[in-house]
Amino acid sequence: HLVFLNEGAFIPETIEKAMRPGFKPNYYRNPFLCEAMVQMDMIDTIAMGIPKVFQMQRGRCFPLPTYDLSDPNRVEVTIYGKSINESYSRLLYARPDLPMDVVYLLDKVQKHEEVTREQAVRLHELKLVEGRYPQLSITNSLAAETGQEVTYTRSKGLNEEACKSLILQMLSETGPASRAKIVALLDDLLPAGLSDQQKSKRVSNLLTKMKNVDRTVDNDGVVGKAARWRAV
Repeated sequence: HLVFLNEGAFIPETIEKAMRPGFKPNYYRNPFLCEAMVQMDMIDTIAMGIPKVFQMQRGRCFPLPTYDLSDPNRVEVTIYGKSINESYSRLLYARPDLPMDVVYLLDKVQKHEEVTREQAVRLHELKLVEGRYPQLSITNSLAAETGQEVTYTRSKGLNEEACKSLILQMLSETGPASRAKIVALLDDLLPAGLSDQQKSKRVSNLLTKMKNVDRTVDNDGVVGKAARWRAV
């Protein structure tokens, strides 16, 4: 995850207000700079930054950004780079039709943040959560009920540790191999939707981690595609 800190009060005052369709703040700290950035296409549309990032995270089935507004003179935002609750991610994948305000409530539930009793009733009526208020949990049965559990799992691909184990097994049993051969080994196990270039990059990063961090593989010192990898 990434944490961003910004000095100054949160102009929209609340996330709920910032997420409202058509919301625009009453003022900007530097209106000249803001307008200049719009004119130079450095930002898409004024006041659309927060909703845009929320939609991007929702599209990846990742947690929504967490805003810490406890300090009235500072904004702290956490952006997540991986799932923290499988049920939440499965639910977003199975239900792309959910409105953003409902996704926002589900995100609060997965992070064990407080929701109101009325909000909990709404989530229960939609059959998205289980348990008695305030001890709520996201239902984990929806993906199976909609017959998308296989598609969902395929979209995520095999986890990193499983890929490492397969690479080590192949190198131990068949000897040194090129990166292309390793990519071929994992081709059907990497997340669906990745291009060939993205798959190659993913494997390259994995091999680098196995060499420099895990120290379970090594290569012959040749740089690039010609390198041959072996198990240590």
